[in-house]
Amino acid sequence: MSTSDWKEVKVKDVATIVSGATPKSAVKEYWNGNIPWLTPKDLSINPSMYTSRGERSITKEGYNSSSTKLVPKGSVLLTSRAPVGYVTIANNEICTNQGFKNLVFKNENNVPEFWYYLLSFHTPLLQRVSGGSTFKELSKTTLESLSFIIPPLPVQQLIVTVMQSIDEHIANMDAYVSSLEALRTNTLNSLLSGEESEGWEEVQIGQIGTIMTGNTPPTKDVKNWDSLDIPFVTAIDMDYKGSFVSKNMTTRFASNYAWEKSNKKFENFCVAQVCIASIGKTSYFKSPALFNQQINAVVGLSESDAIVLSAILSNSSFINKMNNLAGKTAVPILSKSKWEKMKIKWPDVSLRNELANKIKEISLCIEKSKKELDALNAMRTNVLNALLSGEHEIPESLDNMITMTVQ
Repeated sequence: MSTSDWKEVKVKDVATIVSGATPKSAVKEYWNGNIPWLTPKDLSINPSMYTSRGERSITKEGYNSSSTKLVPKGSVLLTSRAPVGYVTIANNEICTNQGFKNLVFKNENNVPEFWYYLLSFHTPLLQRVSGGSTFKELSKTTLESLSFIIPPLPVQQLIVTVMQSIDEHIANMDAYVSSLEALRTNTLNSLLSGEESEGWEEVQIGQIGTIMTGNTPPTKDVKNWDSLDIPFVTAIDMDYKGSFVSKNMTTRFASNYAWEKSNKKFENFCVAQVCIASIGKTSYFKSPALFNQQINAVVGLSESDAIVLSAILSNSSFINKMNNLAGKTAVPILSKSKWEKMKIKWPDVSLRNELANKIKEISLCIEKSKKELDALNAMRTNVLNALLSGEHEIPESLDNMITMTVQ
């Protein structure tokens, strides 16, 4: 793509920077009016290219009492602290709190959506030039002085068209993944709480396999941690969905030396559940693995039994029972002795195999779709980088490019 007609501009050359403010929160008459008012928290809860309003609104009295300013539709709203770098476009007149520096364009030679992509891509730059040691804040002066190479209006519009098409594909794939996860949850809930579970044997967790609590190898002995041999599993590696966690998915690893010295080895297939702090996180694993002391596990299972048990233990009703047993303390703890005596309904072996196959089929679809989603997000970053630098021609067939990416 030729960049001979691209121009270097400073932000202050193309936009007026408008800051926000907050009316006094104690004055009821200032709040719940008809004027949309936005905070960075609103964007963290609902990130979107376009924004019409936040969780709260202010009255005319509240507006007049503070220095916040209404910015017009099409303004680019940029969070300047807590955190720096959330971006959205005003879908109507709106005002913000002091956590924003908003770009009100001076003419029609700038496409708001182009600047949305440009500033979003350069979030690391915005954070790097922000001041403050404890809490970063992007000042108005710093933002105004930033320079970018900007293409002419038709190229801005083409870049936006390409990126919006990619974003649409990503949104569709994300919705598909969510629907698959909902299908898995609903399938499990119907199997575990409906008529299908009638006649299943009621057993204690400890009757299904050997119960073991994890233990952290001594951290001061470097020989325990000097290699990437054995997955060392903590609560951060697990979720509330009963997912399978493979060796390359853990954040930390122990050595073969630590494995040989440990008397808390988790072998074959096992189901692990967090019983301290993040109570209820559940996953199943294949050996070898070591766990920390937050985790209790049923070890020595078949793959089918691990899949089904993980599904049962990650059911929301079971996790609620765990939390009730642990009690309401600062750091809830469910002891091994209490956990292993908890009762569940357990199907016969033939039904366990059947259920495991159903769960595995849905889970494989979810895993495949998540990989495609990751590929699309990686492609998005690469394409945006190439387009903003002028290194990439506008593709003639975006659908073909996306299809090749996810294959």
